[in-house]
Amino acid sequence: GTWIWNIPTDTVTADERFARAFGLSVDRCHKGMPIAAAAASIHPEDWDRVQLQINKTVKEGGTFRAEYRSRHADGCYRWVEASGYCEHDDQGQAIRFPGVLIDIERILRGR
Repeated sequence: GTWIWNIPTDTVTADERFARAFGLSVDRCHKGMPIAAAAASIHPEDWDRVQLQINKTVKEGGTFRAEYRSRHADGCYRWVEASGYCEHDDQGQAIRFPGVLIDIERILRGR
């Protein structure tokens, strides 16, 4: 799946695969939502670590990579890998954070 986080407006837009991996509606992902709405699907035991990685990447710019569990529509948590890149403007402000999401368990199951 793919996502783009417009940081100044705090709007994440994403595709169908992202929606499926986070147990969110495709319509909501296409229209956009605050980052907190997507992050709510991250397993509570993984959240602090992932939040630290996100904050560091937003502050410094550059690449992001994290593995964590996300809650799917059936309520079960499955492992995903997220990779992205935080872009800064000429003044050093974070503005855009696109990335990709791989459903690790779906690959292992061969689906």
